[in-house]
Amino acid sequence: MHAPFDPDDLLFRFFRGETTAEENRTLLAWKRASGENRARFDTLRNLWMVSATAAPDSTPDPAAALARLKRAIARDEEAQQPLERPAQPNEQQRAPHDGQRPSDKRHFGQRPPERHPQPLPREERQARRRSVLRSFVRSAAAVLLLAGAAGGGALLHRAIAPAPPAAEALAERFVPDTMLFRASRGSLASATLPDGTVIRLNAGSTLTYTTDYGREERTVALQGEAFFKVRADAERPFVVRAGELAIVATGTAFNVKAYPEEQFVTTTLESGSVRVQGLSRRNRSFDIELTPRQSCLYYRGGDSVLRSGTLHPEEAALAEQVRAKEIPALRISNVKTLLHTSWKDPRWIVEYETLASLAEKLERRYNVTIRFRQSEAGAYRFTGAFENETIEEIMRLLRHATPIRYTIERGRITVSVDPSRRRTFENAAG
Repeated sequence: MHAPFDPDDLLFRFFRGETTAEENRTLLAWKRASGENRARFDTLRNLWMVSATAAPDSTPDPAAALARLKRAIARDEEAQQPLERPAQPNEQQRAPHDGQRPSDKRHFGQRPPERHPQPLPREERQARRRSVLRSFVRSAAAVLLLAGAAGGGALLHRAIAPAPPAAEALAERFVPDTMLFRASRGSLASATLPDGTVIRLNAGSTLTYTTDYGREERTVALQGEAFFKVRADAERPFVVRAGELAIVATGTAFNVKAYPEEQFVTTTLESGSVRVQGLSRRNRSFDIELTPRQSCLYYRGGDSVLRSGTLHPEEAALAEQVRAKEIPALRISNVKTLLHTSWKDPRWIVEYETLASLAEKLERRYNVTIRFRQSEAGAYRFTGAFENETIEEIMRLLRHATPIRYTIERGRITVSVDPSRRRTFENAAG
């Protein structure tokens, strides 16, 4: 019969190579004694392997951790012990003499009466120790799993695969971090994703993806406008989630405009191919394939757009079809892709766009606020190009091209119709 021993202490000394041959035989017999012992051995071995391969200055010493654990267990057991030994059934409490209360006064130099705590039964202490140790193992597994996922996932996989049950449960609950890429109002931004996909982000836009991007799938979520130059990968398509839509590509260059405050989502293909997938208002799925120089215009809903007179002709065509046939998306061919993508270039091209629509873009691009005193002022259309102009220079250009006047004060621009020039402008327009 083996003498009593602490298996956890022996296990850690075994992993450190500090046990004797006799202790190794004792440990082997203990391991074979039960399935619980084998599971504990495998779990602690895997944790040791991970900690041993990590940087020594960033990973605590498992032996020191075990010592701290034992001290915590001892404190826990001491806290759980009763303050006084319970009275025995045949032991009677002595009453005070002469009807007086017992005195609490202590004479100088007299020690207070000692209290003798009743120790817990051996089986209960062992059960409590095992419970605390299992909690420690689960916590350690969680820390090591998260650390490996952040910087050494492959090493962690080699060290603990197949994972013990506790580690498997933790891995199933692991949620990848979300990466946020943002271009604030008044600025443009660019970035390269881990797979080499290049993104240009328009002002007032955000793009998110998770830290497991590229492992099994390549999915990003967009609010705003972005131009994508996707690295080809037929096995893992690139997916842009834009509101209600999923735009799927492999190796492609395309633009998606999906500002949440706007009623249309526009996907324009420059090269390659994409599929625009979504649901109609009657929950009927649609899948529209685009080829170069095609756009897909998706209408999000709302009747006000059908009564608007300031839409771009393409938007007006879709609005009419939505009203008449309830078609949620329209494929447009032979589009001028520069009208949808030049916002990212030094020369920004605009063609036959209402001032109301153009004002929304200028607000984001220059971080200003533009208000029209009359709806008529926003209905005038403009065709031209901007190249590194300030917002003041752009407003002067718009004033020469349309019968408007404006004021600028602390980032707020107020636009109204110029009556003195309106008649001249209308006569010149025909």
